[in-house]
Amino acid sequence: MNSPRKELEAGLFALPGSPESWLWALTCFDPSCMCRDALILAAEGSREELIASCEPVLEAWAASGDTAAAMATLQGVTRFSLHLDTLKATPSPHDTATAMLDPEEFSSRPEVRAVVARLSEDTLDRIASLWFRAKGEPVPPPLTPSGPKIPLDDWSRGDLVDWFGVRELLRAELYLVGDALYAFNELHCIEPNCTCARTKLRFYNAPYGENVGEVVLDGANWTLVPERPDTAVLLTELWDAFLARHAPFEAHLASRNAVMHGLSARFVSKSAIAKLGRNDPCYCGSEKKFKKCCAP
Repeated sequence: MNSPRKELEAGLFALPGSPESWLWALTCFDPSCMCRDALILAAEGSREELIASCEPVLEAWAASGDTAAAMATLQGVTRFSLHLDTLKATPSPHDTATAMLDPEEFSSRPEVRAVVARLSEDTLDRIASLWFRAKGEPVPPPLTPSGPKIPLDDWSRGDLVDWFGVRELLRAELYLVGDALYAFNELHCIEPNCTCARTKLRFYNAPYGENVGEVVLDGANWTLVPERPDTAVLLTELWDAFLARHAPFEAHLASRNAVMHGLSARFVSKSAIAKLGRNDPCYCGSEKKFKKCCAP
């Protein structure tokens, strides 16, 4: 098993773009703490320069020591707490120099916004993987064309499939508008020989499930379809937030659509499973009888 120090060193990532910049992402090792935050330390310069600057913080974090005192020694390092699902940057509770600042004012600081804007999807997923490992939880595996069947509720061939519904996620994708939290279903066409660019984003209030509306996409074109007239403005705000997070959005959605097309052969309807006889071949492809394989 890797030492805490070794695990923390896995949180070093190069930021894409220029000038050369690196960040260090730290997540806590307390399995009872289910916060979704990571401490981000970022600075222009080389990997070695960031390591040298942040060494006192790393030592304190690995030893569960006085991280606040170590943070006070940092010079030229942008630091903040990042929520992995909303990508909201807030003052770190471990940083006495910023802990009492207004969170909204802090998240608007140019240096903080610049770091968040350079966080790629791959880097965010890798930070989320560190979070799972730090909690002693298994890291959700990547989606691949081969593997066991993926049962889907209320689905038949030709229906769109929700990206967020086919796997355990490294990260949720949530948006804050005012004090309310919103999520969405990202629905893709997965027919193997289909070249359409159909995608739908259905936004809803995360705690309550109240629909806001959907965005219907066809390549680079989109149409906003609010649930009701009074949700039109909110739907526009959520779509704008999506565009700000995923620019260019066409490439982002196309990459996910390619993954979903590759998974097509693994999808199976739960209603089809329910119709299987116990002596029928199992839906998972094992060539065993259903009763001796995946039957409940």
